[in-house]
Amino acid sequence: MQISNNNIACLFDLDGVLVDTAVYHYQAWKALANSLGFDFTKEQNEHLKGVNRMRSLELILEWGGVEKTPAEREVLASVKNDNYVSMISKMTADEVLPGSVE
Repeated sequence: MQISNNNIACLFDLDGVLVDTAVYHYQAWKALANSLGFDFTKEQNEHLKGVNRMRSLELILEWGGVEKTPAEREVLASVKNDNYVSMISKMTADEVLPGSVE
């Protein structure tokens, strides 16, 4: 493999590399749970680290005793993601992890 010195782009993983968005994932999941009539705790959230969105949703629904069809789960996952994206779009430069800007 040959590496070019003419790089025109660089790709970084956002979460945990440039910024810490874990709190926004938690807030978005909590808002979703609350909209379904139950609470979602920080302790429960700890069990979701490293878990993909659909499995996270399945766990949250289990904890809340809520059953949804696969189609409803897709909608709920999208609602959570839209809420999360809305939150991170309002992040400020103060939330960038040290060393990310340099």
